Amino acid sequence: MNMNASENQAAVIQPIQNHQSTSQAEFGLFYQPPNDNNFYHVTCKEILQQLCDDDYDYEFFCESSNGRYHVTCKLLSYTLIINILNKEIYGIGFDVNDLDQDYISLTAHQKLNLELNLKQYLLFYI
Repeated sequence: MNMNASENQAAVIQPIQNHQSTSQAEFGLFYQPPNDNNFYHVTCKEILQQLCDDDYDYEFFCESSNGRYHVTCKLLSYTLIINILNKEIYGIGFDVNDLDQDYISLTAHQKLNLELNLKQYLLFYI
């Protein structure tokens, strides 16, 4: 898959089921920042209460005229992306428990690049 990162800026915004509170604004999207070949699952939660979820690889806070948001980013493995595409397009199932996702820590450059680009991108949605 050889895509130019600037061509791949489109992301699908999908509401996330909220099990904590119906008054908490929350949404998720998949994102690939420029100058980074990785894909991320991004979750944005409006800060209304203390959050205890720590299943992410990077986090930062973002502020807009509509409120303050806690943004978490989970790096998606290529294996997971392939499995999801096969399931959605061809109906080939997979067991999420069988995925042995190697933990890859993000470099300081990746974190900065992700945060700077996402803050600009998210301004259209929050």
